[in-house]
Amino acid sequence: MPPELISLLAWYLAALLAGLAALPLAFRLFQHLPDRGYSLAKPLGLLSAGFVFWLLGSLGFLRNDAPGVFFAALVVAAAGMVLLRRPGLLALRDWLIERRRLVLGVEALFLAAFVAMAFVRAYNPDIHFTEKPMEFMFINSILRSPAFPPQDAWLSGHAISYYYFGYVIIAALARVTATTPGVAFNLGLALLFALTASGAHGVVLNLIALQRERLRRDPAGSPRSLGRAYWPALLGPLMVLVVGNWYGLAQLAYTNGWFRDTYISLPRYTFGPDDPANAGLSAQKYPPLPASVDEPGVRFVPVNVWDWLDLKLAEDPAPEPTAFTWNVGGNWFFGARVVHDRDLLGKESEAIDEMPAFSFLLGDMHPHVLALPFVVLASALALEWLLWGASGQWPAGKDDPEQPEQGEPLELVPSVLRRPSFLVRFGLSAVILGGLSFLNTWDFPIYLFLTVVAFALGLGLRWGWRPLAAAWWRLGVLAVGLAALSVALYFPFYLTFQSQAGGILPNLIWPTRFQQSLVFFGPVLVGAAVYLAWLVARGRQWLDRRFALAAGAGIVVLLALMVVVLTVAGSLSPSLSAFVDSTLAPLTRGQALGLVVQRRLLDSLATLAPALLIGLAAGLGVGLVRQATADASAEMPAPTPEPDAPPARPWRRRAVSADAGPRDAALRSPAVLMALALILTGALLMLGPEWVYLRDNFGWRMNTIFKFYFQTWSLWALAASFGLWHVLQSARRATRWVAGALVWLAVLGGLLYTATGLYSSSNGFAGRATLDGMAWFAAQYPDDWAGIQWLRQNVSGSPVIAEAVGGAYHIEESRFAMATGLPSVMGWTNHEGQWRGAYYAQVGERPEQIQTLYQVRDWTTAQAILDRYQIEYVIAGDEERTKYNPLYLPKFDQNMDIAFQSGSLTIYRRKPQAAQ
Repeated sequence: MPPELISLLAWYLAALLAGLAALPLAFRLFQHLPDRGYSLAKPLGLLSAGFVFWLLGSLGFLRNDAPGVFFAALVVAAAGMVLLRRPGLLALRDWLIERRRLVLGVEALFLAAFVAMAFVRAYNPDIHFTEKPMEFMFINSILRSPAFPPQDAWLSGHAISYYYFGYVIIAALARVTATTPGVAFNLGLALLFALTASGAHGVVLNLIALQRERLRRDPAGSPRSLGRAYWPALLGPLMVLVVGNWYGLAQLAYTNGWFRDTYISLPRYTFGPDDPANAGLSAQKYPPLPASVDEPGVRFVPVNVWDWLDLKLAEDPAPEPTAFTWNVGGNWFFGARVVHDRDLLGKESEAIDEMPAFSFLLGDMHPHVLALPFVVLASALALEWLLWGASGQWPAGKDDPEQPEQGEPLELVPSVLRRPSFLVRFGLSAVILGGLSFLNTWDFPIYLFLTVVAFALGLGLRWGWRPLAAAWWRLGVLAVGLAALSVALYFPFYLTFQSQAGGILPNLIWPTRFQQSLVFFGPVLVGAAVYLAWLVARGRQWLDRRFALAAGAGIVVLLALMVVVLTVAGSLSPSLSAFVDSTLAPLTRGQALGLVVQRRLLDSLATLAPALLIGLAAGLGVGLVRQATADASAEMPAPTPEPDAPPARPWRRRAVSADAGPRDAALRSPAVLMALALILTGALLMLGPEWVYLRDNFGWRMNTIFKFYFQTWSLWALAASFGLWHVLQSARRATRWVAGALVWLAVLGGLLYTATGLYSSSNGFAGRATLDGMAWFAAQYPDDWAGIQWLRQNVSGSPVIAEAVGGAYHIEESRFAMATGLPSVMGWTNHEGQWRGAYYAQVGERPEQIQTLYQVRDWTTAQAILDRYQIEYVIAGDEERTKYNPLYLPKFDQNMDIAFQSGSLTIYRRKPQAAQ
């Protein structure tokens, strides 16, 4: 059997065993989900075992080796069995037997997704370009490190300063399966894809099963209900992972010259003399822009469609139309990052916006990809908290634990804290949410928010609105406590974590043009919006319009005030004030202010659209909670108006009509409320970067869009998947046809990008297939590869090496440290500067020191550098010759041993007496 096939089977078995080890924990934690967490057991097992392995390793109780990984998995399995005890284990056994079809279906989906992505990766396996070398370095650094925190192979003497938990999990799997790092990289991507597919399927399956219980009176956890939910739940992985955005559709139209001469007369913000429309219009003899275009501002002018869209790699003018072609060339890929940020004068700032389909086709094992299965797990956790809150197990009053009386004080946190079951739930939830901070720090506050909102909605279903509103500060205490424990469990990570984050800055000059938002979010935005529109139309008698207006408008006002406060505060800081002036240059602040207002008004739809979603989701959610109990219903009828009173507004407080059918009443369900929470959270993430962004080394909102939009896609994809099923099940025939057609057309438009990208990235599935991401490197750089293999096989421990220092994004730079995990003096300077923040100034001289080491003729100077950084091996290959020309090697030949030679590569080792 080929070695790579053996590795694939070993990884599948490892994931299966991780799921089995955590199945008792999942059965205990997700006790209110219809599938009892079975579909989520694998990511829970990998996360919990990884947490135990890393924590005990950080505390010095475990070594970073395969026995340590196995011990951690045994701890997870033992913890689950202790928590379930014998009755619970027997119940788990019976559950598995009764629902064996579901179990087989979940396993079949996982295996199919795993094999399919491994097949895709085999035709595009190269660890090359983008940030793959960085990610490969992290894996090798962890494999080389004897304990935690792992060393940073690109900065000797320092631990990794990054959210590296995902790489710990991948490296642990590589250890226990004895997989070479190059193969582990691609199998890791396949595993992440499969875990996300089965997890997304599980979340949607649980939502559908819960709603079927309301519609069909079919118990949600019954084998029949779960079986009926299995097939429509496949929409989950389709929407989350497979569907792309509408850039493929746009690129197809652009390549074929469609709409080349189509103009739209509408207000447009012109960027002045450097406006990108000018060159295209004049070159093609289009109607000239007004002379006033030399000054930036909003004007009513005819705009070419492609200039209006302003998509990356699809700018006006479009090619001349010819015979239709499906070949869109090489532009299909990075153009899918459609948001094209331009400042007030048209200068571009890079914006990164990705959906999962793009990320997996690209093949970067970046933290947002590593965290994807676990954010889906966190979404399921939020649903579990919602169901738990609605179950009545959470006491509300002192005397009546089931239902509080009006105005009775709520003993919210204290009574629950006395229950061991709560402590188990609280602790496991903190492991999951805290793990997100270690996996991809940005995701932690997002899913903590989602969990708390979902829990509040669940309590609202049980208690009604007034008791819930009275308990707001206790819910706040709960959220703070959960956040604190989540951080405390992963505290060793924060001890060595240095961040480039420098606070929140106002976004003054980069509003998103809504047409680009629509192209990017198209399929999931249409799906979520259509579902929300149908819910509002169907449940309009429950929509709390006052709360909807307050939520939608309130968040915009709050963000606008935050921008004002941050701008005023920044003007008082000399450094921030200089930063703002440099950003606005050559405009003065007065000139810029007028342009900012004009542009904000013109591009306001990118703010108003998510604000509308926020308002409708919040208003309907609150309205459904108000009607959830008899206690809430009793306060709904409006009082009798006085003779001179103005006309009543029945939309403020409208009682449920007596003839409301079961399908209308089914809107007041946990599944619908969870979908509203998903839509609400996604809309907040879309809205946020319109007004504020996190300050980092780049100085603009690139990373904020990157992290927020990725989660918006995932959240809306889950909501849209469930929503499409719900509409097709419950809407009237005409509505089903219209809504279904809209969503399926949006999905098909997104699949065009995926199909085009899949074919292009795999080179038409031609050539030799391999899962070894370093096979190309071995063929192209045989001497370097021979040296890397020698170091792997003959060098133990973590001696420091010296090699050519790289800038970023190319594997040839800092290649030996990347491929072996041996620490080099300095790797990619660009990324080390990002990871270290202000601390980088203390190590910033290292590139110059390495240059001196290679070029200096004086051995005394070279030896001082070797001693300072404790360098044991010096690499001298083609990259060093090119980088440090003229390279002076005689000093190494005379004063160091030649440890290895192959062609143009020489590896020098310090003489034993010199190393002492």
